[in-house]
Amino acid sequence: MGTELGIDEAGRGSILGPLVMAGVLVEKSDEEMLKSWGVADSKLFGSQKKGKALRRQLAQKICEHCQHEILNLSSQKVDFFVQNFSLNILEQQTALKIVSRLPANGVILDGETLFSPILNSYVQGVDRADRSYVSVAAASILAKDKRDSMFEELCQEYKKEFGEIKGGGYANK
Repeated sequence: MGTELGIDEAGRGSILGPLVMAGVLVEKSDEEMLKSWGVADSKLFGSQKKGKALRRQLAQKICEHCQHEILNLSSQKVDFFVQNFSLNILEQQTALKIVSRLPANGVILDGETLFSPILNSYVQGVDRADRSYVSVAAASILAKDKRDSMFEELCQEYKKEFGEIKGGGYANK
């Protein structure tokens, strides 16, 4: 039947916390099952407790059923690339690491322009791929779930002094 590797990230554009990239290897025969579980673009679940809990449940099911890779890129590493090279280069290099670790019949990356330097007949970049490809939606769920967990852990240290830190590390009021 064949396999498809979907890759997505969570945390790009944040001002606090890590950038997380994930890849999920999906057998073509399992796509309908993942859809029946409710696997969809992680942003569609929202940022409230209910959405986070549902994402967490789906992430656990995806991890149990599919080969996957989750890579955490520290804020220091992100800052270094932003200052010296390009965040796009860091994401391209990280995507290639995931591709090398999860061989597939084809790869779908979320972002045509972002990944254009590494695209070929085997590796495709598609804008909003997390809305069109269940493999990328699954990767978006893993990346967002992992980043949410890491962000919550980061905030625990400051909770007594600042109270509940909201916004997931993105600029807000």
